[in-house]
Amino acid sequence: MDPAAILSVVPHGTPKQVAAQIADFGAAGARVVSVLDYSGMAGQAYAADSARKVREVEDAVMELAGSAS
Repeated sequence: MDPAAILSVVPHGTPKQVAAQIADFGAAGARVVSVLDYSGMAGQAYAADSARKVREVEDAVMELAGSAS
């Protein structure tokens, strides 16, 4: 398996980078996009930080979409 093949279709990076990739999906017509949080599976040491990053992605997507409150 070539990791680059997976990374080419799965949003990854900083929360702002992931939000921009998700916004691009929306601009291309996607109506529902899900952020999968598998980082927590690496153990409790990563779980809280991972959840924080998902919230950052969600907030950044809302800003890019003009829906931030």
